[in-house]
Amino acid sequence: MQRYFFTTIVIIIIMVAFAVLNHGYVTIDLLFTKVKASLALTILVVFAIGAIISFLVSTPTILKHKKDAKRKGREIKELKQEVEKLKEQNQALSSRQTNEYDAESEQSTDEEEEE
Repeated sequence: MQRYFFTTIVIIIIMVAFAVLNHGYVTIDLLFTKVKASLALTILVVFAIGAIISFLVSTPTILKHKKDAKRKGREIKELKQEVEKLKEQNQALSSRQTNEYDAESEQSTDEEEEE
């Protein structure tokens, strides 16, 4: 965020300096009419139009990435839940195995004592 802010400030300073240095007028030929405007104002307007077009072109991609991120977040949550269930099942199996082993050990010990 700080990098974006810093970049924006630098661009604004450059644009203001450009406007101060280029205060002359230019004639813009728009198909059916001609407009006389400040060179700096003309460049600022063209820059703003470019920024708007860039925003409009990139919006679908940004929205797609956000949608994908939400979907992947849900998948991660589901997988974490599955991992927890598998850990619980693993613990249950381990404790059952331990209990069976202990029972077998006791039985073999009892048999040895009887002999």
